Amino acid sequence: MSADESTSPDQDQKSRRFTVALDAMGGDIGPGVTVNPAIDAAVEMDVRVLLIGDEDQILKAIGDRSYPAHLVEIVHAPEQVSMEDEAVSAVRGRSRASMPVGIQILRSGDADTFISAGNTGAVVACAVVGLGRLPGVHRPGIAVPIPTASDTPLLLIDAGALVDPRPEHLWQHARLAAAYSRVAKQTPNPRIGLVSNGEERGKGNAITRQAFDLLDGDEDLRFVGNVESRDIPHKPCDVLVTDGFTGNILLKTGEGIMSLFQTSLREEFKRTWYTSLLAALLKPAMRRAGRALDYREYGGAPLLGVNGLVMIAHGGSDEIAIKSAVKSAVEAGQTNLMEVLRTAVPPSK
Repeated sequence: MSADESTSPDQDQKSRRFTVALDAMGGDIGPGVTVNPAIDAAVEMDVRVLLIGDEDQILKAIGDRSYPAHLVEIVHAPEQVSMEDEAVSAVRGRSRASMPVGIQILRSGDADTFISAGNTGAVVACAVVGLGRLPGVHRPGIAVPIPTASDTPLLLIDAGALVDPRPEHLWQHARLAAAYSRVAKQTPNPRIGLVSNGEERGKGNAITRQAFDLLDGDEDLRFVGNVESRDIPHKPCDVLVTDGFTGNILLKTGEGIMSLFQTSLREEFKRTWYTSLLAALLKPAMRRAGRALDYREYGGAPLLGVNGLVMIAHGGSDEIAIKSAVKSAVEAGQTNLMEVLRTAVPPSK
């Protein structure tokens, strides 16, 4: 490993460059997956990346490659939050772990965004305690892009941050996700849908019915009503609102169905010589379709409602997913997103 100092700019240039704080220890594999794609993204996008975690493990992952010292910096954090740890332990007992260290760097202004593929509950807890909530927001939500038959994904909120919300939490999440969609995804007037077991107004449980009334009564939102799960792939809305329990199940069910489809298709193509030939002919089209449906291409999911840009990546992220997460964070962070989010939710209903 060697840091290339020859192209280092002066301190003023360094301070003006967009900075990403990355939890290098996050995810199922850690530095072996997170470090090098982050360095690649830093070079390609001309942004600064802080690799936060155990220095020895980070250096081992970098190996013999060289990297520009003005774009990549290692921030040693000797402790670690595992996927099995309870969220509260990340806040109270692991102050020198990569997650709380990264959040504090974001809070101090030395970074513009924080990305982690680690324990989701711990990321949420660290962000809430370390950054605080935005005005009007009771609890934050995770907004995950979901592939659809359209050219663009829809935004599902919440994907797991809040499993037992109140109706007003769903309304707050809708306001936050609509603002994110407008600013970060350039959707001028996003359509808002509510996950339910039927399209009719009276469908759903008590929380869903009460949330429907709040969303329908908000003149600032383009609310299109209830959305059934079978319609999600056809993108009936731009933002889809639900509780974190249902949202997480929807997300993981979709991932499982996609994996099953890919496995079944591969087996069928290998069945005979002529299906193998057909597979070879269809390979470019199948590759394009696969990218369109691949969660790794969509990057991280913003944690909306905290006072800072925090992106949560999939725990099973590979190099593609980490690089996409950095790209998504940079693109969102280079807008006036946080300024808009701070005024997205009026005083509580």
